Amino acid sequence: MSALYLKRFRKFMSRLQKLELQNVPTRADILVSDDMLVSDQWQTTANFMGQLQEFGLGGTTIKMKGKGSVFALSGRNTVLDEFEKDSIDPRSAQNNVKYYHDQLFRSYQMLLMNTATSEFHFVSYFFDIRGDPMLFHEVFDQTKQFSLDSLEAFVAECWDAVGLLLMIRIVELSRECMQKREVSCLDSYFDALQQQLWPQLELVLKENTASLHRAAQQGLAVPGNKSHVHLVTRRYAELAASLHALSAGESSLAEIEKPLQSMQVEARNLLETMASKIEGPDAFVFLVNNYDLVLTIFPKAGFEELLGEQVQKFVESQLKRQFPDLVSFVTVLGFRPATTHQDVVNDEQIQADEDFQTGEGSLHQSQA
Repeated sequence: MSALYLKRFRKFMSRLQKLELQNVPTRADILVSDDMLVSDQWQTTANFMGQLQEFGLGGTTIKMKGKGSVFALSGRNTVLDEFEKDSIDPRSAQNNVKYYHDQLFRSYQMLLMNTATSEFHFVSYFFDIRGDPMLFHEVFDQTKQFSLDSLEAFVAECWDAVGLLLMIRIVELSRECMQKREVSCLDSYFDALQQQLWPQLELVLKENTASLHRAAQQGLAVPGNKSHVHLVTRRYAELAASLHALSAGESSLAEIEKPLQSMQVEARNLLETMASKIEGPDAFVFLVNNYDLVLTIFPKAGFEELLGEQVQKFVESQLKRQFPDLVSFVTVLGFRPATTHQDVVNDEQIQADEDFQTGEGSLHQSQA
């Protein structure tokens, strides 16, 4: 029976793998790849071509259609909403339909859970050993080990942060599903899955954050049109928004929060470093446009104050440019308008007190 299950799941996984997207993310698909730092001339071209690729345009050797979305969520979270649906049937799937690995992972885990539940109940009742999983493990251990070995091989080459977090969430949902069934025979298996997924996700996030740091140190080139948003800004915003959306309200939020904060700091430093290379008000425009895009994609990024500061600096620079004499006059005068009616009342009261004291002093002098 053990060999039969192993053969069945090997065949099922082999068929699922044929449905996977052809071009999976690699190390070159981090926020700032090494190729993007080769030269300023290459960077200018890469920014333009990269923007075309994001929209599925341009003559590239790897089409985005075959790779899927690397940084943006783009509806990938539906795999969680449809968690309890039946597994994908490789025999009936259309040849032109391809899936992310996390979608295939969900299908595989669902079939394994359903089979394990059925086998556990059968063994328990047939041999009258209810609650004792020992015999079940003898039947199913080879299949579980095959599943873990297959995941280990995949994870070692996986650079898809969104996909890894989705798979972690799928394992969490799988555990909850088995708890509702009151079947605990896969608890150790779920633990082993998480022990493989979390370290790789942490590694991928560290590499993405480190790429932002390297880009700031090595001088990532500013776009030719300095008012345009940098491609890396969009990538960062999409990745941060995706990770936050997948972890919000779940136990995984605490594990993701610290890497997201580190990534935010490095993204801010990179933008400020690039802005320092731009002369005049264009530097403010560059930061305003980039901060605004981040907040549009990821409102919880924490860039509101930074955006407000740059908008204020830009307005001040334009006032100095258009009305230099007026700005100089106001600056020299030190004019500070009263902000409220109470300020006006207080100023008038202070002046009245001063006039009264002056008049009283004059009166005493005349009497003397």
